[in-house]
Amino acid sequence: MTDAAGEPVTDANGETVTEAVVVESGSNGGNSSSGNTSNGGNSGNASNSGNSNGSDGNSSNGGNSSTNGGSSYTPSMKTFQGYWMDMSLGEDYVFNGDFIDITFRVKDDAPDGNYEVSGGSCDFANYAAKSVKADFIPACITVGDATPESTGSAQSGTFTISGDSVQAKQGDEVTVRFSISDNPGLVALIFQARFDSNALEYVSAVVGDDCSDIISLETN
Repeated sequence: MTDAAGEPVTDANGETVTEAVVVESGSNGGNSSSGNTSNGGNSGNASNSGNSNGSDGNSSNGGNSSTNGGSSYTPSMKTFQGYWMDMSLGEDYVFNGDFIDITFRVKDDAPDGNYEVSGGSCDFANYAAKSVKADFIPACITVGDATPESTGSAQSGTFTISGDSVQAKQGDEVTVRFSISDNPGLVALIFQARFDSNALEYVSAVVGDDCSDIISLETN
């Protein structure tokens, strides 16, 4: 995050901050929640673009493929979004494993079904200022008595962001974990995860233990 003069904004400890937000899909503004990330020497910011399509050099699953028992059910998509950038090392950071854990509350009136948490406009870049292509495997929340569905698995040797599959009942809080594998090295990323807000309510997000030494996320 930068100020009007283009200088990094710092917190009370002198650390540069970035921001993570949840936005309505396809809108510019209207955040439903927000948080801040901080990391010594990091710079970055967050926007409210809510884009659902991937950009050149990156792959994403722009559409949610939720399935449920009611043929008249219509999903309403929102997007969790966060930025991170840190060039202070003078080279790429390589980190793999548990990347980010996002907690949702399953709404009391959510129909039984499978609800994907899929990728939006995710972008990754290295120190050479080149875009890094990544595969994205959605997470899946199976609600009620629905039969769980597989969303795929990471291919060995391919840079991949992959979500896990969990089960929950109406009214439960449930956490989906996104992991990174075969990371070639990054200094910046935009991470988006799209979810059906008619069935799921965003609660919080934290950086996973395997990446928390590089990225520190705070939400409120």
